Amino acid sequence: MSRKVTLLTATSIDGFIARVDGKLDWVITEADAGYQEFYEQVDALFVGRGALERILAVGPWPYLGKPTYVFSRRSGARCPRGTTLVRRDPTRFVAQHKELPGGDLWILGGCGLNSALLQAGLIDHLVLMVYPAFFGTGIPLFDTRQERRLRLTCSTTLPSGVLNLRYDVAK
Repeated sequence: MSRKVTLLTATSIDGFIARVDGKLDWVITEADAGYQEFYEQVDALFVGRGALERILAVGPWPYLGKPTYVFSRRSGARCPRGTTLVRRDPTRFVAQHKELPGGDLWILGGCGLNSALLQAGLIDHLVLMVYPAFFGTGIPLFDTRQERRLRLTCSTTLPSGVLNLRYDVAK
């Protein structure tokens, strides 16, 4: 039985995961929004280098307790303690990890990584934390038009106005 892969990320209502300049200042931080509970259920994280850099711009790397794989095509990319730089094709790498024994896997994001893994059919679930913000432009959730059927399995509105949407990705 293969492990489940979930893309859990914050997004604006108009589908951006960061401002054009990469800033995440719009993310409401006083509410956990379900991240901690989800984090406790996964065995490993996968993140693109750009997303890693945006998270580090906010503060120290917050996910030291789990193996984290950072994908980068750039030589000399630096990673925080407890993370592993991966210069291989992310679709093959994640597909291999999906077949290893263990718990579920978290795609922490990055537009390119999200797109490649969804297009390859490797994402089983989407958990979108939709923040009450519009940007009109920015770093999109996906970089190419994706066509996938989704099945809504849960929706919750948090007191902050964040809408938590959970979907199964049709295969």
